[in-house]
This record gives sequence, C-alpha cells and structure tokens, in this order.
Amino acid sequence: MRAKYECAETTWQQQLLDDQGYLCAYCMGRISLALNEKWEPKIGIEHYLSRKLNPELELIWKNMLGVCNGTFSSDPHCDKAKGAVALNILNPSILQKSEQLIKYSIFGDILPDTPNQGLEQKIIDDLNSILNLNDEKLRNARKDVIDRAKDILKKKHPTGPWTNKDIDKEISHWQSKTKRGGYKVYCQAAIWYLKSLKK
Repeated sequence: MRAKYECAETTWQQQLLDDQGYLCAYCMGRISLALNEKWEPKIGIEHYLSRKLNPELELIWKNMLGVCNGTFSSDPHCDKAKGAVALNILNPSILQKSEQLIKYSIFGDILPDTPNQGLEQKIIDDLNSILNLNDEKLRNARKDVIDRAKDILKKKHPTGPWTNKDIDKEISHWQSKTKRGGYKVYCQAAIWYLKSLKK
C-alpha cells in the first residue's frame, strides 16, 4: 500500500520552492508552480533516495527536493537523468557539504574540488554520469551568469582594481533573494567566480 499525502501536492511544492529559493536542487535552474508547455508545474518533487527502492522514505521531508523538469536540453538532466539511481556523494539536502566538494570553471563546467582521487571520481560520476549537469546548454547558462557577474563588476568599477569590499558587495548581491523570494538562477557559479577573485 502506497503512502498518501495529507495535503495537496502543490502545498509540498510551494514549501520546497520557498526553502530552495525557486531554484532546482541540482542544476540551479528556475523552478515554479507556473505551467510548462505540457501543462505541468515547472517543479517536480524528487526523492533523493528513490521511492522505488526506499518506499518507507516516500513522505519523509528530508528526502524531498524541488527539481526542474530536467528537459532544458535535448538530453535529460537532474532527476530525469538520475532516475532511481543513488548519488555517490553529492546531496543538495546537505548543501554546505556538497558546495565544498565542487567548483566551477569560467566556461561553466562543474568540477570536483578535492585532492582525494577516489572521492574526485565519485563526484565526477554524480555530476556527469548520473545527473548530466555538464550538458552543453547547462554549461553555457552558467558561463553566461559568470560573464554577467564579471560585467557588472566592470561596469560598477571600470577603473579597478577591485577591492575585497567591492567583491564582497557583489557576492552579497548574488547570495540575496529577489523581492519575489527567489535566488538568481545559477547564482552559485557567479559566487564561485567572485570568490575566486579574492584568492
């Protein structure tokens, strides 16, 4: 017998949107209750540990993530690529730990950030083989955001050099939510770039 939600699924989706700042837990693309071309909400509830293999976790809040429809590109990504497969290391529910294990390139790639080779390979598998997060369209979207962060900094401080105070102000901008309660799409790529300028 399957577990049942005690409230409308949209209530759960809205809570995930509020918690995650309207960003997909995996790719950081925009998610919302607005309908896509298939008349489905632009958010899905992903079970980090799949319902198929872990039915007892179906209604456990800590096992739920708000995700995109996984079809920004021609190849599926995020939970549409992941299916029932478990990730090796990365877990958006433990965001700070996952963010410490990855970095970005100026070309928008998500890369492992660890000296441990065994761990590095597991992160690569999570990013590329399971979630397909380095798909060309996703990479280009992140590169555009990195370029935008760079252009904003140049526009505000055209003569340079940029001080840590200037950079911190821009980091704060990218870390803050908009008036509608959402973070800026792919914001972590911009934050990574800005922090890299301080090193």
